[in-house]
Amino acid sequence: MRIAIVDDLETERAQLKTRLARQLRLCGAEAELLEFESGESFLAAEKEQRFCRVPIRQ
Repeated sequence: MRIAIVDDLETERAQLKTRLARQLRLCGAEAELLEFESGESFLAAEKEQRFCRVPIRQ
């Protein structure tokens, strides 16, 4: 499973990545967590690789 974390704030991306990795370990799941600083950079990468998508709005 490949999961994209998209946020313009580096600290927010890092915090979410840490928390998500911890939860995945607790569940016995594995995933590749990739960070993107913008929707544009994510969309460019998504053309080459597929991601599991779960939209989260705050």
